Amino acid sequence: LYGWDVKAEDVVPAPGLVTGFNIAARITCQSGDGILVQPPVYYPFLDVQEKTGTVTQIAELKKITHGRTLHQEIDWEVFEHAVHSEDAKTSMFLLCNPHNPTGTIYSDEELARMVEICEREDILICSDEIHSELLLDGNKHTPIAMISPEAAQRTVTLIAASKTFNVAGLFVGFAIIQNEEII
Repeated sequence: LYGWDVKAEDVVPAPGLVTGFNIAARITCQSGDGILVQPPVYYPFLDVQEKTGTVTQIAELKKITHGRTLHQEIDWEVFEHAVHSEDAKTSMFLLCNPHNPTGTIYSDEELARMVEICEREDILICSDEIHSELLLDGNKHTPIAMISPEAAQRTVTLIAASKTFNVAGLFVGFAIIQNEEII
């Protein structure tokens, strides 16, 4: 769909994305490790610590107002300050791409900067990309794993048909994991 070379062995079934990111946290993080999130965000992102014994690290998105239009964007200083905060080593960055509920579609440059920070700090990226097909006005989605070979090796991408085709009751999703050490 995006020109992304995904092999059958890269696809791992999951009963849904919330289960998928909780499993990714259990596989990636030790008790007391940090999980970086960007509020405002889909509320189950903020419940991961209760299910996994991890610490939530907040990199709040910055509100930008242009007249009557409001959007959210990354405050890079806040983002970098949140890494390894709360007396915890950040082990996973739980990304929502495109962002829910703000609708923010990250540029390739923003995604590349996230990857660079995660690469530098040895942080796994778990990217919820369930809203990737719900874009308007000709906007295009870029899976964060496609940003670079390094991104592909450090990313668990979660996808499901539930939002695009309104079939949430099926409880079916999948992860694309191109690093066999993570599987």
